[in-house]
Amino acid sequence: LNELVIFSNAKSHLSLLELNLGYNILSASDILAINCFSTMRFLDLRNTELEEGEFSFLRCEQLKKCLSVLILAQNNLDYEDVYNLSTFENLRKLDLSYSIRKPDLIYLFKNSCISKSLEFLDLSFCKLNANDILGILKCRNLLFLILKCCNLKYGCFSCYDELFLDLKIQLLSLKRNNISSKDLKNIFKIPTIRFLCISHCNLPKNALDIAEFSTKYLNILHLNGNTISKKGFDFICNSLKLKELSVSMCRFNFRFLKSLLDKPIMETLEVFKANRNLCHSEDLINFYSSANEIEYYFMKCRDESGQMVEF
Repeated sequence: LNELVIFSNAKSHLSLLELNLGYNILSASDILAINCFSTMRFLDLRNTELEEGEFSFLRCEQLKKCLSVLILAQNNLDYEDVYNLSTFENLRKLDLSYSIRKPDLIYLFKNSCISKSLEFLDLSFCKLNANDILGILKCRNLLFLILKCCNLKYGCFSCYDELFLDLKIQLLSLKRNNISSKDLKNIFKIPTIRFLCISHCNLPKNALDIAEFSTKYLNILHLNGNTISKKGFDFICNSLKLKELSVSMCRFNFRFLKSLLDKPIMETLEVFKANRNLCHSEDLINFYSSANEIEYYFMKCRDESGQMVEF
């Protein structure tokens, strides 16, 4: 993209507000040229084959004050790059998915400029550890946090108990990480959460048995691919006013549909997903007759005789 360097010298760059260079091959000279677009609000550099340290060349102080959306997904960032990111004063949305290959980098967000402004953060498929989680929790105005497949070990959310009650997160996705009972206890302290995905998180079977929620706003809960006890399932159905509950592939060893039908959750539930589970035929019939206003999914379920359910 040599044209970018040439274009950066034109007067038209003075009013440029958005720049999308995604899926192009950029060099260090291209990153230096972007510094000229000092009024820009939106910058997309996803999958531009940036090498370690090249993003650190974006140093224009005026640009750092103006930019509010930055997409750096599918690149290879290192310490210098992340440190540079932490100096952006008004960044509201940041996508770093598939870009952090070394843990202990997001810890740099702690008490930085970005920790005060950031509202949306996607770190899916990045390598993170407990220190990085602390850096993220210091972003006090985060509303949307996506941490899918981040190689998180049990206990990453079990420290820093006092931080969770002050978070403003509304959407949290932790799909395909390792979440312990204590991790879950802290996550449930977030008072503003509306959407929570902890699917395929290797939850201990009794993780939900002693759960306590601080939130009154949780509408959507995804628990797919975990083992859930009857006590934990009853807790969810008795305590939460959910609009959507997804429990596909949950390896229930009890008649979960029978437990669901007589619970308060039926008054608020709008979407119920229970694909690839064992469903007792009598319970399915009762559910169909009772759930007239619920959108339900029972794909590839089997009844007590092992037959595929047809409906």
